[in-house]
Amino acid sequence: MEPTPMSKPTPDEGVQHLLRQIEVRPTDYDRFRGEVDQQEGRLFGGLVLAQSVMAAGHTTDRGSIHSLHAYFLRAGKPVEPIDYMVERIREGRNFLTRRVTAIQGGHTIFESSISFTMPEDGISHQVTMPEAPSPEGQKSWWETLGMPLSGERQRRRRFNNPIDIRAGSATAYPKGPDGLPRRMV
Repeated sequence: MEPTPMSKPTPDEGVQHLLRQIEVRPTDYDRFRGEVDQQEGRLFGGLVLAQSVMAAGHTTDRGSIHSLHAYFLRAGKPVEPIDYMVERIREGRNFLTRRVTAIQGGHTIFESSISFTMPEDGISHQVTMPEAPSPEGQKSWWETLGMPLSGERQRRRRFNNPIDIRAGSATAYPKGPDGLPRRMV
């Protein structure tokens, strides 16, 4: 069931909606198309980035992303589909590299270089983070920042954002009473 602008989607519905938005379908060898249907404003760069990652991921079944460089070259349109061309730069034993070019309306709007690596154990030298507070006990992101949205804008924001963002602190660097970082996730 698709959530309506007047209803708040459940967490599962929100995730499913997000996965449908970032989905790309193959059109040819190493060519993919991502649909775009945004309700307001400009094309969200995060959507283009996510779809480029999906396109690159469809060209390999090995490893996970360990490095990504993205270049937003031109503003995109919020309703026109985007074509993704994936170039296989490197096919090593432990590392794979893909270059993804996003084209909309005949213009290159975005490029990325995505490197995949095989999982391996690394050096561990950080202090173990303490337990995080429960998300259900936290305010919404907008309430935490003191920016309540009202009326139609609130309904649109709630519907178009499949992720329920909650923060325990309005600062980007929450610290505990001892000055050490606090876990908030």
